[in-house]
Amino acid sequence: MDRKSNVDPHRFEQPTPGYALFNLHTGYQREHLRASAAADNLLNKNYELPLGRVNFDDFMASMWMSQIKPLTGRGRSAYASLTFEF
Repeated sequence: MDRKSNVDPHRFEQPTPGYALFNLHTGYQREHLRASAAADNLLNKNYELPLGRVNFDDFMASMWMSQIKPLTGRGRSAYASLTFEF
């Protein structure tokens, strides 16, 4: 994802640096059964969401004394699913 530098200060938008994530997704289907698995952000990279608004929770917890920062993205995550069609 490219960096975000065009921001609107009236909406508290913050510039964010660019980032790249390493994700793996796979699936297998046989007749009516489908199995899927995925792992996102395998390198557990810390990144800020360019369209994720701002993190007011941390700002308010600091009694309005810290800088408003963008929301951070999810860390390493894994998913699995099994689907049966009938």
